[in-house]
Amino acid sequence: MSEEKDQARPEEGYEPDLTPVLAAASDDRRSQSGANSQTILTAIGEALYEWDLETDRQRWSANVGDVLGLERFDGLAVGESYKTLVDPDSLTDRHQAVLNAIGIDYGSGVPYEVTYGLRLPGGPGTRTVWVQDRGVWFADGTGRPALARGAIRTVSPAGDVVRQRPEGLPRRAAFLQQLDVLVAVARHYRTPFVFALAAIDNLRVAAELHGISATEEMESALAARARQVVRRGDLVGWLSDDELGLMLRVIDLDEAQQAMERILAGICDPIPLASGQTIQPRVAVGAVMAPSDADSVQHGLARARRAVRRARRLGPGRFVFHPQADGSHADAGAEEAPEGRDRARSAGAGSAG
Repeated sequence: MSEEKDQARPEEGYEPDLTPVLAAASDDRRSQSGANSQTILTAIGEALYEWDLETDRQRWSANVGDVLGLERFDGLAVGESYKTLVDPDSLTDRHQAVLNAIGIDYGSGVPYEVTYGLRLPGGPGTRTVWVQDRGVWFADGTGRPALARGAIRTVSPAGDVVRQRPEGLPRRAAFLQQLDVLVAVARHYRTPFVFALAAIDNLRVAAELHGISATEEMESALAARARQVVRRGDLVGWLSDDELGLMLRVIDLDEAQQAMERILAGICDPIPLASGQTIQPRVAVGAVMAPSDADSVQHGLARARRAVRRARRLGPGRFVFHPQADGSHADAGAEEAPEGRDRARSAGAGSAG
């Protein structure tokens, strides 16, 4: 024990270097020994940034070129350009971590941490530099991320970082957990969103007509289409084998209606199968505005399923809101929704082929 204490003691006459690290350089300090902040950051492979999401501008510490091994900084000054540098094999990136974040900024920001690869110029082609990105985002008055500050540092890629990005959607447990957090966020910021259930009614028929592989192809195609039609910051996932759940951030009921029309138009097109045949999804969608008409996940599920049942009575490719705020009725020629409260629209979808 005494030997350890002796080893921990500084040498006789030792004087620590107390040169201010973060102080701005001045003429009388330039001649002093000691590292400045840029030197320290470069030595540990870190660079600082600030990302203004409103303008999409990014500011970096002066040592970013040394950290990433770059002579030119093309693509680093704009967030969208920086996103294009992300290696496709990365599981996630800063855009997803910040813009798809589920959290409440109580004033001190919401932390995030992700690891991804950057495809940067090097030699005759490109090279991949893996970075750990840690930071904090701050929200505007509506709760949406408005500013992010953080640091990237170069790391060695781990095995789970470089595997291919998963193609599937979150299943019931994970989706409901995210939805529960979003309801809390919506209450806090008093921001509306629409919760929708898209029921695919002919998956079993597809399996009987075309084999079980047709069901898997339909699920894969519908998942891919759902990801394409939702906007950044929205959620989509499987609630059951034949139910897709969607959470869409909207301004009001009119925008929610437009969102439902966009969803139906995107997922109701015929799906080509590997066998050379095609199948037409039979989709009915029920939706509810939250938190105004559904103040919990349980209420949202119950009321959206009630709306799905009404949409089914109107035929495939329809959606119904529960309840209907303006008292309008279903499309001409279709069965009117009970009590005339529900809104229905058609996407022109047919039946299974």
